[in-house]
Amino acid sequence: MTGSLPTMRLVHLDLKGAAPRVSYLEQVFPLLSQLGANGVLIEYEDMFPFKGELEILRSPYAYSEEDIERIQQLAEQHKLEVVPLVQTFGHVEFILKHEKYQHLREVERFPNSFNPHVPDTLALLKSILAQVIEKHRRSTWIHIGADEVGRGCAGTPALSPGTGGAPRAYWGLRVLMWDDMLRKISVGALRESGIAKHVSPVVWFYAPDFEAEQIGKFLTKYVESGFEAVWFASAFKGTTGPAQAWTPLSYHLKNHLSWLKVMQAVPRLAPLRLQGVVLTGWQRYDHYSVLCELLPVSIPSLAICLQTLVNGEPPAPAAWPGSPPAPTACQTPSCWAGPWGGGRQRRKSFSSLRVSPMVRCPWLFCPFPCPPRGLHRRGKEEGPGCAGLGERAAGAEHLVCGTWLGQLHHKGCTGGRQGLGHPDLPGWIHPAQRTPGAEPSPSPPFPQRGQGSVPWCGDLPHGGAGQWPPEGEHP
Repeated sequence: MTGSLPTMRLVHLDLKGAAPRVSYLEQVFPLLSQLGANGVLIEYEDMFPFKGELEILRSPYAYSEEDIERIQQLAEQHKLEVVPLVQTFGHVEFILKHEKYQHLREVERFPNSFNPHVPDTLALLKSILAQVIEKHRRSTWIHIGADEVGRGCAGTPALSPGTGGAPRAYWGLRVLMWDDMLRKISVGALRESGIAKHVSPVVWFYAPDFEAEQIGKFLTKYVESGFEAVWFASAFKGTTGPAQAWTPLSYHLKNHLSWLKVMQAVPRLAPLRLQGVVLTGWQRYDHYSVLCELLPVSIPSLAICLQTLVNGEPPAPAAWPGSPPAPTACQTPSCWAGPWGGGRQRRKSFSSLRVSPMVRCPWLFCPFPCPPRGLHRRGKEEGPGCAGLGERAAGAEHLVCGTWLGQLHHKGCTGGRQGLGHPDLPGWIHPAQRTPGAEPSPSPPFPQRGQGSVPWCGDLPHGGAGQWPPEGEHP
Protein backbone atom coordinates (compact mmCIF):
# COMPACT_ATOMS: atom_id res chain seq x y z
CA MET A 1 0.00 0.00 0.00
CA THR A 2 1.44 3.36 -1.04
CA GLY A 3 0.83 6.77 0.49
CA SER A 4 0.89 7.99 4.06
CA LEU A 5 0.43 5.54 6.90
CA PRO A 6 -0.43 6.77 10.41
CA THR A 7 2.27 6.16 12.98
CA MET A 8 -0.26 6.19 15.83
CA ARG A 9 -3.54 4.29 16.02
CA LEU A 10 -5.65 5.33 19.00
CA VAL A 11 -8.80 3.55 20.14
CA HIS A 12 -11.30 5.99 21.61
CA LEU A 13 -12.84 4.98 24.95
CA ASP A 14 -15.88 7.18 25.55
CA LEU A 15 -16.68 7.01 29.25
CA LYS A 16 -19.77 9.25 29.14
CA GLY A 17 -21.84 6.15 29.80
CA ALA A 18 -21.41 2.46 30.63
CA ALA A 19 -17.82 3.02 31.70
CA PRO A 20 -16.14 -0.39 32.04
CA ARG A 21 -14.58 -1.62 35.23
CA VAL A 22 -10.80 -1.70 35.39
CA SER A 23 -10.96 -5.50 35.53
CA TYR A 24 -12.63 -5.45 32.10
CA LEU A 25 -9.94 -3.16 30.70
CA GLU A 26 -7.38 -5.70 31.90
CA GLN A 27 -8.84 -8.01 29.26
CA VAL A 28 -9.41 -5.38 26.57
CA PHE A 29 -6.02 -3.65 26.53
CA PRO A 30 -3.98 -6.72 25.51
CA LEU A 31 -6.51 -7.36 22.73
CA LEU A 32 -6.16 -3.78 21.46
CA SER A 33 -2.40 -4.18 21.32
CA GLN A 34 -2.64 -7.51 19.50
CA LEU A 35 -5.02 -6.03 16.94
CA GLY A 36 -2.65 -3.20 16.07
CA ALA A 37 -3.49 -0.26 18.34
CA ASN A 38 -0.66 1.62 20.03
CA GLY A 39 -2.69 4.08 22.07
CA VAL A 40 -6.03 4.84 23.71
CA LEU A 41 -7.88 8.16 23.66
CA ILE A 42 -9.76 8.29 26.97
CA GLU A 43 -12.68 10.71 27.26
CA TYR A 44 -13.41 10.67 30.99
CA GLU A 45 -16.06 13.38 31.26
CA ASP A 46 -17.52 13.01 34.81
CA MET A 47 -15.82 9.64 35.41
CA PHE A 48 -12.57 11.40 36.34
CA PRO A 49 -11.93 11.73 40.11
CA PHE A 50 -12.01 15.52 40.29
CA LYS A 51 -11.27 16.92 43.73
CA GLY A 52 -11.35 20.20 45.65
CA GLU A 53 -13.58 22.84 44.11
CA LEU A 54 -14.08 20.58 41.08
CA GLU A 55 -15.41 17.62 43.06
CA ILE A 56 -18.95 18.59 42.08
CA LEU A 57 -18.11 17.48 38.52
CA ARG A 58 -17.37 13.85 39.36
CA SER A 59 -20.00 11.15 39.06
CA PRO A 60 -20.88 9.09 42.15
CA TYR A 61 -19.47 6.15 40.17
CA ALA A 62 -16.29 7.86 38.97
CA TYR A 63 -12.98 6.04 38.85
CA SER A 64 -10.74 6.48 41.88
CA GLU A 65 -7.24 7.92 41.64
CA GLU A 66 -5.96 4.37 42.09
CA ASP A 67 -8.09 3.28 39.12
CA ILE A 68 -6.60 6.01 36.93
CA GLU A 69 -3.11 4.89 37.87
CA ARG A 70 -3.97 1.24 37.25
CA ILE A 71 -5.40 2.06 33.80
CA GLN A 72 -2.14 3.78 32.85
CA GLN A 73 -0.08 0.89 34.18
CA LEU A 74 -2.12 -1.51 32.05
CA ALA A 75 -1.65 0.71 29.01
CA GLU A 76 2.09 0.92 29.56
CA GLN A 77 2.29 -2.83 30.05
CA HIS A 78 0.67 -3.37 26.64
CA LYS A 79 2.55 -0.55 24.89
CA LEU A 80 -0.49 1.71 24.58
CA GLU A 81 -0.01 5.45 24.96
CA VAL A 82 -2.77 7.12 26.98
CA VAL A 83 -4.10 10.35 25.50
CA PRO A 84 -6.66 12.02 27.82
CA LEU A 85 -9.48 13.99 26.21
CA VAL A 86 -10.86 17.06 28.03
CA GLN A 87 -13.68 18.97 26.38
CA THR A 88 -12.88 22.68 26.46
CA PHE A 89 -15.74 24.40 24.63
CA GLY A 90 -18.63 22.21 23.50
CA HIS A 91 -20.10 19.00 24.94
CA VAL A 92 -19.59 20.32 28.48
CA GLU A 93 -23.07 19.54 29.85
CA PHE A 94 -21.49 17.65 32.74
CA ILE A 95 -19.97 20.96 33.86
CA LEU A 96 -22.55 23.57 32.94
CA LYS A 97 -25.54 21.63 34.27
CA HIS A 98 -24.45 22.68 37.76
CA GLU A 99 -25.80 25.94 39.14
CA LYS A 100 -22.30 26.84 40.26
CA TYR A 101 -21.18 27.13 36.63
CA GLN A 102 -24.42 28.13 34.94
CA HIS A 103 -23.16 31.71 34.45
CA LEU A 104 -20.46 30.35 32.12
CA ARG A 105 -22.97 29.11 29.53
CA GLU A 106 -22.75 30.61 26.08
CA VAL A 107 -26.54 30.56 25.87
CA GLU A 108 -28.34 30.52 29.21
CA ARG A 109 -30.88 27.87 28.17
CA PHE A 110 -28.27 25.39 26.97
CA PRO A 111 -25.55 23.73 29.06
CA ASN A 112 -23.55 22.44 26.10
CA SER A 113 -21.10 25.29 25.41
CA PHE A 114 -18.87 27.68 27.35
CA ASN A 115 -18.93 31.42 26.83
CA PRO A 116 -15.21 32.12 26.25
CA HIS A 117 -15.67 35.84 26.90
CA VAL A 118 -16.47 35.30 30.59
CA PRO A 119 -13.16 35.59 32.50
CA ASP A 120 -14.00 32.65 34.78
CA THR A 121 -14.21 30.27 31.81
CA LEU A 122 -10.49 30.12 31.09
CA ALA A 123 -9.64 29.86 34.80
CA LEU A 124 -12.01 26.89 35.17
CA LEU A 125 -10.61 25.16 32.09
CA LYS A 126 -7.05 25.53 33.37
CA SER A 127 -8.09 24.00 36.69
CA ILE A 128 -9.75 21.04 34.96
CA LEU A 129 -6.79 20.52 32.61
CA ALA A 130 -4.36 20.77 35.51
CA GLN A 131 -6.05 17.98 37.48
CA VAL A 132 -6.31 15.65 34.48
CA ILE A 133 -2.75 16.27 33.31
CA GLU A 134 -1.41 15.85 36.85
CA LYS A 135 -2.74 12.26 36.81
CA HIS A 136 -1.31 11.56 33.35
CA ARG A 137 2.38 12.34 33.73
CA ARG A 138 3.29 9.58 31.25
CA SER A 139 1.26 11.19 28.44
CA THR A 140 2.84 13.33 25.73
CA TRP A 141 -0.43 14.22 23.99
CA ILE A 142 -3.73 15.70 25.13
CA HIS A 143 -6.98 16.17 23.20
CA ILE A 144 -9.02 19.31 23.93
CA GLY A 145 -12.22 18.31 22.06
CA ALA A 146 -13.85 21.56 20.85
CA ASP A 147 -16.25 19.90 18.41
CA GLU A 148 -19.89 20.54 17.52
CA VAL A 149 -20.28 23.97 19.07
CA GLY A 150 -23.75 24.74 17.78
CA ARG A 151 -24.59 28.17 19.18
CA GLY A 152 -23.46 31.79 19.12
CA CYS A 153 -19.71 32.11 18.72
CA ALA A 154 -18.81 28.95 16.83
CA GLY A 155 -15.15 29.06 15.96
CA THR A 156 -14.06 31.05 19.00
CA PRO A 157 -12.29 28.08 20.62
CA ALA A 158 -9.88 27.83 17.73
CA LEU A 159 -8.97 31.49 18.07
CA SER A 160 -8.57 31.48 21.84
CA PRO A 161 -4.93 31.02 22.95
CA GLY A 162 -6.16 29.59 26.25
CA THR A 163 -7.70 26.42 24.83
CA GLY A 164 -4.98 25.17 22.49
CA GLY A 165 -2.04 27.10 23.91
CA ALA A 166 -2.38 26.36 27.63
CA PRO A 167 -1.52 22.62 27.58
CA ARG A 168 1.47 23.26 25.35
CA ALA A 169 2.69 26.35 27.19
CA TYR A 170 2.20 25.12 30.76
CA TRP A 171 2.83 21.37 30.44
CA GLY A 172 4.75 20.91 27.19
CA LEU A 173 2.14 18.58 25.72
CA ARG A 174 1.28 18.18 22.07
CA VAL A 175 -2.36 19.09 21.53
CA LEU A 176 -5.12 17.59 19.38
CA MET A 177 -8.57 19.01 18.63
CA TRP A 178 -11.51 17.96 16.48
CA ASP A 179 -11.49 19.92 13.24
CA ASP A 180 -15.16 20.55 12.44
CA MET A 181 -15.19 24.06 13.93
CA LEU A 182 -11.98 24.93 12.06
CA ARG A 183 -13.76 24.12 8.81
CA LYS A 184 -16.05 27.11 9.39
CA ILE A 185 -13.26 29.66 9.96
CA SER A 186 -11.54 31.50 7.14
CA VAL A 187 -7.92 30.83 6.26
CA GLY A 188 -7.04 34.41 7.08
CA ALA A 189 -8.53 34.19 10.57
CA LEU A 190 -6.77 30.91 11.26
CA ARG A 191 -3.40 32.27 10.14
CA GLU A 192 -3.84 35.45 12.16
CA SER A 193 -4.74 33.50 15.30
CA GLY A 194 -1.56 31.41 15.20
CA ILE A 195 -3.58 28.32 16.18
CA ALA A 196 -1.44 26.14 13.89
CA LYS A 197 1.49 26.54 16.31
CA HIS A 198 -0.47 25.02 19.16
CA VAL A 199 -2.69 22.18 17.89
CA SER A 200 -2.98 19.45 15.29
CA PRO A 201 -6.47 19.12 13.76
CA VAL A 202 -8.19 15.72 13.86
CA VAL A 203 -10.28 15.44 10.70
CA TRP A 204 -13.27 13.24 11.43
CA PHE A 205 -15.66 11.71 8.92
CA TYR A 206 -17.92 8.76 9.74
CA ALA A 207 -19.88 8.08 6.56
CA PRO A 208 -19.38 4.61 5.02
CA ASP A 209 -18.60 5.78 1.51
CA PHE A 210 -16.76 8.97 0.64
CA GLU A 211 -14.08 10.12 -1.76
CA ALA A 212 -10.59 11.34 -0.96
CA GLU A 213 -11.40 14.69 -2.57
CA GLN A 214 -14.06 15.33 0.09
CA ILE A 215 -11.30 15.29 2.72
CA GLY A 216 -8.79 16.91 0.38
CA LYS A 217 -10.53 20.29 0.52
CA PHE A 218 -10.09 20.40 4.29
CA LEU A 219 -6.43 19.38 4.05
CA THR A 220 -5.74 22.09 1.48
CA LYS A 221 -7.29 24.68 3.77
CA TYR A 222 -5.20 23.55 6.74
CA VAL A 223 -1.98 23.76 4.72
CA GLU A 224 -2.87 27.31 3.71
CA SER A 225 -3.62 28.09 7.35
CA GLY A 226 -0.15 27.05 8.48
CA PHE A 227 -0.70 23.54 9.82
CA GLU A 228 2.06 21.02 9.15
CA ALA A 229 0.52 17.83 10.55
CA VAL A 230 -2.92 16.30 10.71
CA TRP A 231 -4.78 13.35 12.23
CA PHE A 232 -7.75 11.42 10.87
CA ALA A 233 -10.70 9.98 12.81
CA SER A 234 -12.86 7.03 11.76
CA ALA A 235 -15.53 5.22 13.80
CA PHE A 236 -15.94 1.62 14.90
CA LYS A 237 -19.18 2.24 16.80
CA GLY A 238 -21.58 4.91 17.99
CA THR A 239 -22.33 6.77 14.75
CA THR A 240 -25.40 5.00 13.37
CA GLY A 241 -28.08 6.13 15.82
CA PRO A 242 -28.33 7.47 19.38
CA ALA A 243 -30.19 4.35 20.58
CA GLN A 244 -28.37 1.79 18.42
CA ALA A 245 -28.06 -1.56 20.20
CA TRP A 246 -25.93 -3.54 17.74
CA THR A 247 -22.95 -2.48 15.63
CA PRO A 248 -23.44 -2.64 11.83
CA LEU A 249 -20.14 -4.15 10.75
CA SER A 250 -20.40 -3.44 7.05
CA TYR A 251 -21.07 0.25 7.71
CA HIS A 252 -17.95 0.73 9.83
CA LEU A 253 -15.75 -1.46 7.64
CA LYS A 254 -16.66 0.68 4.62
CA ASN A 255 -15.80 3.81 6.60
CA HIS A 256 -12.29 2.47 7.21
CA LEU A 257 -11.87 1.33 3.62
CA SER A 258 -12.72 4.87 2.53
CA TRP A 259 -10.16 6.26 4.97
CA LEU A 260 -7.52 3.92 3.54
CA LYS A 261 -8.06 5.56 0.15
CA VAL A 262 -7.63 9.00 1.72
CA MET A 263 -4.38 7.92 3.40
CA GLN A 264 -3.02 6.69 0.08
CA ALA A 265 -3.96 10.01 -1.52
CA VAL A 266 -2.50 12.35 1.14
CA PRO A 267 0.78 13.03 -0.75
CA ARG A 268 -1.28 14.02 -3.78
CA LEU A 269 -3.84 16.06 -1.83
CA ALA A 270 -1.69 18.18 0.47
CA PRO A 271 1.87 18.43 1.86
CA LEU A 272 0.84 17.43 5.36
CA ARG A 273 2.34 14.89 7.74
CA LEU A 274 -0.19 12.29 8.83
CA GLN A 275 0.60 11.66 12.47
CA GLY A 276 -2.15 9.25 13.48
CA VAL A 277 -5.70 8.02 13.31
CA VAL A 278 -8.35 7.80 16.02
CA LEU A 279 -10.90 4.99 15.88
CA THR A 280 -13.79 6.66 17.68
CA GLY A 281 -16.32 4.64 19.65
CA TRP A 282 -19.04 6.95 20.93
CA GLN A 283 -21.17 5.84 23.88
CA ARG A 284 -23.60 8.74 24.15
CA TYR A 285 -24.27 11.53 21.67
CA ASP A 286 -24.22 13.94 24.61
CA HIS A 287 -24.39 13.88 28.40
CA TYR A 288 -28.19 13.65 28.41
CA SER A 289 -28.59 11.11 25.63
CA VAL A 290 -29.41 7.42 25.98
CA LEU A 291 -26.71 4.82 25.44
CA CYS A 292 -25.89 3.55 21.99
CA GLU A 293 -24.19 0.19 21.40
CA LEU A 294 -21.90 -0.93 24.18
CA LEU A 295 -18.21 -1.71 23.96
CA PRO A 296 -18.55 -5.51 24.43
CA VAL A 297 -21.01 -5.72 21.52
CA SER A 298 -18.66 -3.63 19.38
CA ILE A 299 -15.47 -5.65 19.83
CA PRO A 300 -15.89 -7.54 16.51
CA SER A 301 -16.27 -4.22 14.70
CA LEU A 302 -13.21 -2.83 16.44
CA ALA A 303 -11.21 -5.91 15.47
CA ILE A 304 -12.21 -5.65 11.82
CA CYS A 305 -11.54 -1.91 11.64
CA LEU A 306 -8.16 -2.04 13.35
CA GLN A 307 -6.98 -4.94 11.22
CA THR A 308 -8.15 -3.10 8.11
CA LEU A 309 -5.97 -0.10 9.00
CA VAL A 310 -3.00 -2.35 9.73
CA ASN A 311 -3.26 -4.78 6.81
CA GLY A 312 -5.25 -2.91 4.19
CA GLU A 313 -8.40 -4.00 2.40
CA PRO A 314 -9.24 -7.65 3.12
CA PRO A 315 -9.07 -10.04 0.16
CA ALA A 316 -12.12 -11.75 -1.28
CA PRO A 317 -13.21 -14.84 0.70
CA ALA A 318 -12.12 -17.15 -2.11
CA ALA A 319 -8.52 -15.98 -1.57
CA TRP A 320 -8.36 -17.21 2.02
CA PRO A 321 -6.39 -20.44 2.44
CA GLY A 322 -8.69 -23.05 3.91
CA SER A 323 -11.54 -20.56 4.11
CA PRO A 324 -14.61 -22.02 5.83
CA PRO A 325 -18.00 -21.81 4.13
CA ALA A 326 -19.94 -18.62 4.65
CA PRO A 327 -21.79 -18.80 7.99
CA THR A 328 -25.52 -18.63 8.36
CA ALA A 329 -27.22 -16.42 10.89
CA CYS A 330 -27.00 -17.32 14.56
CA GLN A 331 -30.17 -19.03 15.75
CA THR A 332 -29.93 -17.91 19.36
CA PRO A 333 -33.35 -16.28 20.01
CA SER A 334 -31.88 -13.13 21.55
CA CYS A 335 -29.13 -12.67 18.97
CA TRP A 336 -29.32 -9.74 16.56
CA ALA A 337 -27.98 -11.96 13.80
CA GLY A 338 -30.67 -14.57 14.44
CA PRO A 339 -34.45 -14.77 13.92
CA TRP A 340 -35.12 -11.66 16.02
CA GLY A 341 -32.33 -9.73 14.40
CA GLY A 342 -34.06 -8.69 11.22
CA GLY A 343 -33.86 -12.11 9.62
CA ARG A 344 -33.64 -12.12 5.87
CA GLN A 345 -32.23 -8.66 5.13
CA ARG A 346 -29.59 -8.54 7.86
CA ARG A 347 -28.71 -12.21 7.37
CA LYS A 348 -27.76 -11.50 3.78
CA SER A 349 -25.32 -8.72 4.64
CA PHE A 350 -24.07 -10.70 7.64
CA SER A 351 -23.04 -13.75 5.64
CA SER A 352 -21.53 -11.80 2.73
CA LEU A 353 -19.31 -9.52 4.80
CA ARG A 354 -15.68 -9.86 3.74
CA VAL A 355 -13.68 -10.06 6.94
CA SER A 356 -10.94 -12.17 8.41
CA PRO A 357 -11.87 -15.82 9.09
CA MET A 358 -10.90 -15.15 12.72
CA VAL A 359 -13.91 -12.90 13.20
CA ARG A 360 -16.29 -14.48 10.71
CA CYS A 361 -17.79 -16.92 13.17
CA PRO A 362 -21.45 -15.97 13.66
CA TRP A 363 -21.26 -16.57 17.39
CA LEU A 364 -18.96 -13.57 17.78
CA PHE A 365 -21.83 -11.38 16.69
CA CYS A 366 -24.23 -12.71 19.31
CA PRO A 367 -24.54 -10.36 22.30
CA PHE A 368 -25.81 -13.31 24.40
CA PRO A 369 -28.89 -13.01 26.58
CA CYS A 370 -27.45 -12.43 30.05
CA PRO A 371 -23.98 -10.92 30.38
CA PRO A 372 -22.68 -11.08 33.95
CA ARG A 373 -23.51 -8.31 36.35
CA GLY A 374 -20.73 -5.99 37.37
CA LEU A 375 -19.20 -5.50 33.92
CA HIS A 376 -19.92 -1.78 33.90
CA ARG A 377 -20.04 0.88 36.53
CA ARG A 378 -23.51 2.22 37.24
CA GLY A 379 -24.94 4.92 35.03
CA LYS A 380 -24.93 8.60 35.80
CA GLU A 381 -27.67 10.33 37.75
CA GLU A 382 -28.32 13.99 38.38
CA GLY A 383 -26.94 15.23 41.69
CA PRO A 384 -27.79 18.11 43.98
CA GLY A 385 -27.08 21.56 42.64
CA CYS A 386 -27.78 20.70 39.02
CA ALA A 387 -29.27 23.42 36.86
CA GLY A 388 -32.09 21.08 35.90
CA LEU A 389 -32.08 21.20 32.11
CA GLY A 390 -32.97 17.80 30.65
CA GLU A 391 -32.88 15.85 33.90
CA ARG A 392 -32.42 12.14 33.49
CA ALA A 393 -35.31 9.89 34.37
CA ALA A 394 -35.76 9.91 38.14
CA GLY A 395 -35.06 6.82 40.18
CA ALA A 396 -32.53 4.75 38.28
CA GLU A 397 -33.50 1.80 40.47
CA HIS A 398 -36.75 1.58 38.48
CA LEU A 399 -35.03 1.45 35.10
CA VAL A 400 -34.32 -2.25 34.87
CA CYS A 401 -34.91 -3.83 31.49
CA GLY A 402 -36.33 -7.30 31.11
CA THR A 403 -33.86 -7.88 28.28
CA TRP A 404 -30.17 -8.82 28.31
CA LEU A 405 -29.25 -5.14 28.18
CA GLY A 406 -30.88 -4.55 31.55
CA GLN A 407 -28.71 -7.28 33.04
CA LEU A 408 -25.63 -5.65 31.56
CA HIS A 409 -26.35 -2.24 33.00
CA HIS A 410 -27.69 -3.48 36.34
CA LYS A 411 -29.72 -0.43 37.41
CA GLY A 412 -27.68 1.82 35.17
CA CYS A 413 -30.07 2.26 32.23
CA THR A 414 -30.78 5.97 32.41
CA GLY A 415 -32.37 8.15 29.80
CA GLY A 416 -35.66 9.53 28.56
CA ARG A 417 -38.80 7.82 27.32
CA GLN A 418 -36.93 6.65 24.24
CA GLY A 419 -34.24 5.20 26.48
CA LEU A 420 -33.68 1.58 27.25
CA GLY A 421 -35.67 -0.03 30.00
CA HIS A 422 -38.52 2.48 30.25
CA PRO A 423 -41.71 1.11 31.90
CA ASP A 424 -43.73 1.94 28.76
CA LEU A 425 -41.67 -0.42 26.62
CA PRO A 426 -42.45 -4.14 26.30
CA GLY A 427 -40.50 -6.51 28.47
CA TRP A 428 -40.00 -4.06 31.34
CA ILE A 429 -40.19 -5.71 34.76
CA HIS A 430 -40.44 -3.73 37.97
CA PRO A 431 -37.63 -4.74 40.36
CA ALA A 432 -40.17 -5.60 43.06
CA GLN A 433 -41.81 -8.14 40.71
CA ARG A 434 -38.59 -9.85 39.66
CA THR A 435 -37.88 -13.31 41.02
CA PRO A 436 -34.43 -13.32 42.62
CA GLY A 437 -32.01 -15.34 40.52
CA ALA A 438 -34.52 -15.85 37.69
CA GLU A 439 -33.48 -15.25 34.10
CA PRO A 440 -35.37 -12.45 32.35
CA SER A 441 -38.01 -13.64 29.93
CA PRO A 442 -37.31 -12.99 26.25
CA SER A 443 -38.74 -9.73 24.96
CA PRO A 444 -38.44 -7.90 21.64
CA PRO A 445 -35.39 -5.62 21.54
CA PHE A 446 -37.48 -2.81 20.03
CA PRO A 447 -41.11 -1.81 20.68
CA GLN A 448 -43.78 -3.09 18.33
CA ARG A 449 -45.41 -0.73 15.88
CA GLY A 450 -47.17 2.03 17.77
CA GLN A 451 -45.55 1.14 21.12
CA GLY A 452 -42.87 3.78 21.31
CA SER A 453 -40.88 6.13 19.17
CA VAL A 454 -37.77 4.11 18.33
CA PRO A 455 -37.79 3.58 14.51
CA TRP A 456 -36.69 0.45 12.73
CA CYS A 457 -33.13 0.92 11.53
CA GLY A 458 -32.76 -2.33 9.59
CA ASP A 459 -29.87 -2.07 7.15
CA LEU A 460 -30.34 1.65 6.59
CA PRO A 461 -27.13 3.71 6.62
CA HIS A 462 -28.00 5.93 9.55
CA GLY A 463 -30.03 3.60 11.79
CA GLY A 464 -32.87 5.62 13.24
CA ALA A 465 -33.92 7.47 10.10
CA GLY A 466 -35.97 4.68 8.63
CA GLN A 467 -39.40 3.15 8.51
CA TRP A 468 -41.31 0.59 10.51
CA PRO A 469 -41.17 -2.99 9.21
CA PRO A 470 -44.08 -4.47 7.30
CA GLU A 471 -46.97 -5.84 9.33
CA GLY A 472 -46.15 -9.21 10.80
CA GLU A 473 -42.38 -8.68 10.78
CA HIS A 474 -40.50 -7.51 13.85
CA PRO A 475 -37.11 -5.88 13.40
